[in-house]
Amino acid sequence: MIHSKSITAHSIAFFLLLFFVTGCGSISEPEKAVNRLEPSGVSPNEAVELISGTLALFPDNTQFAIAFVDDTLRSYYGAQRFSDTLKTVSNQDRVFEIGSITKVFTSAILSSAETDGRLDKHESVQTHLDFQLNNEADFTFLHLSNHTSGLPRIPPMLRDMLLNFRNPYKNYNQERFRNYIENEMELLAEPGSQYEYSNTGTGLLGNVLSAIYGVTFEDLLQETLFNPFGMNRSTTNRSSVAAHLEQGLNKRGRTTPYWDITSLAASGAVLSSVEDLSTFLSVVLSGQYHFLNNTLEPTFTISDTMKIGMGWHISLGENGRLIHWHNGGTGGFSSFMAVDAKQNRGIVILANISAGHSHARNIDRLGFELLKME
Repeated sequence: MIHSKSITAHSIAFFLLLFFVTGCGSISEPEKAVNRLEPSGVSPNEAVELISGTLALFPDNTQFAIAFVDDTLRSYYGAQRFSDTLKTVSNQDRVFEIGSITKVFTSAILSSAETDGRLDKHESVQTHLDFQLNNEADFTFLHLSNHTSGLPRIPPMLRDMLLNFRNPYKNYNQERFRNYIENEMELLAEPGSQYEYSNTGTGLLGNVLSAIYGVTFEDLLQETLFNPFGMNRSTTNRSSVAAHLEQGLNKRGRTTPYWDITSLAASGAVLSSVEDLSTFLSVVLSGQYHFLNNTLEPTFTISDTMKIGMGWHISLGENGRLIHWHNGGTGGFSSFMAVDAKQNRGIVILANISAGHSHARNIDRLGFELLKME
């Protein structure tokens, strides 16, 4: 059943979250930065110019950690703005919040579960639940993976946003999420009919996968992906990587709390490094794992230039190239990851600046431009 009143309520909640992340206080334009970035064998002058031009838009102490993947080769470039000077740094092993890039891993676990015979992505999620979804909602695992379930972007969290806008998900626990799914949930569209980006849906997907396997979502990540691929600094457990963790900055360049995402962990709780994420992209590009290959296949057409696979967005690039990508953001971090499977190339950018900064989208643009460079 579709309820128009829920669209209004959830829209208000989402735009309040956007306001708190992007709209509180002013963003002072940074002073003109002195460019001391150094070219390298993997980052020629043209690439360094793109990197410096983007980094210069952000406040002091902003860092970019960048990984280039070319076939089986991985290389790194780090840059930081400090005292209005852009400097080359080594930060490929430093850990950042990656936000919604987490969703790529969640869908990879879903695909692995199907390969293992634990489920069929086209079957109803309800068949794996020990309670009835509100309003007898009937969506599939694939609907949750490709954002066509009809679930809203975020669950009702108005009070959380008002009381703790710098860490809005902290007190939204499993009990509250279960109550919402069982007693309050209302769909915005018929499942499978339209694309509606949903942290709610991916969060539910992670919870159901954890229940099917009888382990935590962190355990699923480690056992399915991170341990097998040697991604030793990827986790949802912040304390385990504390010694390697970068400090996040809000849109004014001030330190800001890390986000504690519990009940919706599968939508955005992973921390990682460009070293680890480039390892993952190398595995994806190798084509050796059937369950990862499946996530790259289009499952829904969003527009003439955009489709979605399982977790991955798929953009139609120049000369008909298909670019699989995802970005992410929290109150103190921004991220971008993409692959061009035909060219066997990939790019990762992690930054310790809020996704609410007015120039945060330039990080995505930088990623697309670097991926195009020969």
